Amino acid sequence: MNVTLADIFESDIFKQVSLTKAVDETPHVPSFVRDLGIFESNGISTRTAVIERYRDALSLIPIRRTLGESVAASSSKRSAQSFIVPSVGPYVDRITVDDLVGVRQFGGEVSATAEYVLDRKIKKMLRHHDLTEEYMLVGALKGLIVDHEGAVIYDLFSSFGLTRPTDIDFALGSSTTDVTELCSRVIDTIEDALRGDGFTGVIGLAGREIFKKLVKNKSVKETYLNWEASSVFREDQRLSTRAFPFAGINFFQYRGTYRRGSSSASFIADNEILFLPVGVEDMYQINYAPSDKIDDAGLPGKPRYISRAIDSKYGKYIEIETQSHPLPIVTRPNALIRGFSSN
Repeated sequence: MNVTLADIFESDIFKQVSLTKAVDETPHVPSFVRDLGIFESNGISTRTAVIERYRDALSLIPIRRTLGESVAASSSKRSAQSFIVPSVGPYVDRITVDDLVGVRQFGGEVSATAEYVLDRKIKKMLRHHDLTEEYMLVGALKGLIVDHEGAVIYDLFSSFGLTRPTDIDFALGSSTTDVTELCSRVIDTIEDALRGDGFTGVIGLAGREIFKKLVKNKSVKETYLNWEASSVFREDQRLSTRAFPFAGINFFQYRGTYRRGSSSASFIADNEILFLPVGVEDMYQINYAPSDKIDDAGLPGKPRYISRAIDSKYGKYIEIETQSHPLPIVTRPNALIRGFSSN
């Protein structure tokens, strides 16, 4: 009996429940900022996200020697900003007869099955989504959410009516540079921007070249070499080359790149360090809006959506579509500091 694409399409593996399960079981492609775990994930039921900010500064409650009149708590100054959630995709691929007939599975002699082809294509498509989301997360840490061509979607500083902090020149090519003092300046600037709100640490995400300059700088080199030498005593061996603590900041070398035309580009420029506080309540958020499908209207958004359709006219292909609608937001972008080195 001949098996048509329509028969395959009607099989259990192409039912919506099975497709959703395939998404859930797809291993996450490593992405550094996402893996830091600082962004809180929220599913929203509309295509517009309303971000509310509390413009409070912590203050002392009056201290008296004896009991006196009660002191009313100051009311919070709140402001709300709405953002239309951008769309990633729809991203489309197809399964055709050529994918199924006379094709063996990758790395083996067994002929490709519909299940195998579906799994391969979904995983490949989701990798593109993961890469794009990482790109957007890094953009949020710069205070600028941009599209795939670099055009600004949202400038978080102007959206929240805040002034971008002045970049700090680390001048790492000079042997007289006091990196410890510059790190203190970064931490102080972040502390001032947070207006008394607590934070548990500061991370510095460094581009390739500035990281090399940093660890070779006279005031840093000894600390880095000692940290690297002790890497055998740490469980995570990646930290010996990708991160080390110095002067109150955990420095990481960020390695994320993407294709731009015929060449590659870095998410973080070679001569750039992004400094960000961690442990600040509600500072980092990623909101997921629902898909543009009728069945998803009014439901909380999910990180990824996948659907399929058959070529109803000729039955020549099955089309797979993936889409996502993420909006990463940093609610206190004035606490994000950019560093660079002029030499």
